Amino acid sequence: MTTVCFTQFGLSGRRSLRAQGFTLIESLATVVILSIMLYVTVGSLESLRSTSRLTAAQNLVSALEEARSDAMRTSSSSLIVFRQKADDFGVQAYREFGLLQKKGGVSGIVWRQLPSGIVLWAGLPETITSGTNVLSIAAQTPRQLGITGLRESDNQAQVAVVFGDLGEVTFPTAQASKPGAVPTPGPYYLCVAESAQMKGETTPTNLQLIEIRATTGRAQLLP
Repeated sequence: MTTVCFTQFGLSGRRSLRAQGFTLIESLATVVILSIMLYVTVGSLESLRSTSRLTAAQNLVSALEEARSDAMRTSSSSLIVFRQKADDFGVQAYREFGLLQKKGGVSGIVWRQLPSGIVLWAGLPETITSGTNVLSIAAQTPRQLGITGLRESDNQAQVAVVFGDLGEVTFPTAQASKPGAVPTPGPYYLCVAESAQMKGETTPTNLQLIEIRATTGRAQLLP
């Protein structure tokens, strides 16, 4: 009778496997790879937020021009309004803007949302020394601003930019930059920021500024 030996098949009944740990070089390589992955991920998120800020600002510039053009086309006042909305955590911020729409003698506000994580900051950077931040103006109803024919649900107090029939900004009106100073007619500014940076009273580090000229109503992105 043939006796089968384990060693014939490369097996040994007494062989044991020795657990091996990572060498120093392997550990360092792992740390380097994880660091690179983290850097790429953080960079991608920052790039995404930057793109969202720019997209929101560009959309607002287009909306401002649309409201301005509508005022000139209809030879009547038009406006863009801003309102607050709570996020999933109940934090209120300016996350929506609306445009006046007139069809068949009926007027209404058509609302649009800013990209997720992007808000309008109700402040003014220290680098801006002239003009008035639009969002620092006390909220008024469209009727108070000379806009009539709206549904009652649209006639809520909001902050706004109102354009006259020549495309000029009629609201906000000229204000003094400091007590005792002569009122100046703008320019006015919108500050697009990340909602994650809206904690406390400090100025957000990442802002996309929109400048609105008072006399022409033209809006442009600032570098």
